Amino acid sequence: MLKTLLNLKSVRACISSRFALTLLVTVMIVTTAIPPHSNAQTTPPAAQQYTFVSLSAPFPGVTSTLGYGVNDRGDVVGAYQINPDPLGNPTTAGQHGFVLKNGTYTTIDVPFPGATSTGAVGINNHGVIVGSYSDGSFHGFVLRRGVFTSFDFPGPNAVDTSANGINDEGTIVGDYFDLVSQQRRGFILERGIFYSVDVPFTGACCTSAGGINNRGHIVGSYIGADGVGHGFTLKRGTFTTFDQSFPPDFPAPFASQNALPCGISNRGEIVGPGFLFLHGDFTQLSDLDPFFEIVGGGTCGVNDKGIVVGNTMPNLVNPPPLGNSAAGFLLMPE
Repeated sequence: MLKTLLNLKSVRACISSRFALTLLVTVMIVTTAIPPHSNAQTTPPAAQQYTFVSLSAPFPGVTSTLGYGVNDRGDVVGAYQINPDPLGNPTTAGQHGFVLKNGTYTTIDVPFPGATSTGAVGINNHGVIVGSYSDGSFHGFVLRRGVFTSFDFPGPNAVDTSANGINDEGTIVGDYFDLVSQQRRGFILERGIFYSVDVPFTGACCTSAGGINNRGHIVGSYIGADGVGHGFTLKRGTFTTFDQSFPPDFPAPFASQNALPCGISNRGEIVGPGFLFLHGDFTQLSDLDPFFEIVGGGTCGVNDKGIVVGNTMPNLVNPPPLGNSAAGFLLMPE
């Protein structure tokens, strides 16, 4: 499934099942000696400030530009749309991938027969790009040194492969639809070998692997036994639920649901639709800028310099007029 449709993918995929919770708590007590009569005070660290930079592909007829991945050089990948629907969600036709390097946008369109749309989703520090394209079904692709390679999760029961992230080792993560279980399942593609990724929690389904860093740490989402979407991290073979909840008054489509991570840096910073989880602090995008309270916001990628890429989305409860479509952005640390 093209990443332009993936901001809500984990919610719409098959929110239907049950829940299990893994909670890991580590308590560390540090004692620091303070001289008698000391007036020493602890000053809380200042909150990170960001500069908001919009993304806008400068090609004729472009109506929306969406950002999905960023590497440590600041190269950004995403997709731009020619003909949006009334809510600003890109349709299948008229979508093109792009890479933004040193201020220059370059279109990415797969050359495969029958392809009608392309979305570039992830980029590593070697400039290798992954994403998905459609020819009636969805397929993953890799763009390396100007050469496109198409791939699909193997087997007759696997369809609609989506590539969501790549690290510097060339390991790719994503998801596909399993015709037998009738749910999406995550995958890892490492050195030409595919592995399925399914969270082991009782009653869980619909796993999606959204991002991977150079340590091999993976983030993604699943539907729990409670029928609600949850995030997860996968580190050294151990799955841990990533449970952070939005308040009920948070803008649609995030209200009354959990944070669903889809990007992770080598420093372990995690981002996802509507939130940042940086340096151990969970921050809603609406806390950074009231603009996000109106349209909602989804972050998709973060690099080791703290640059975040994502998209604002039209409010789905009170849709904006035709023409107010989704828009990509960068959050640049100040």
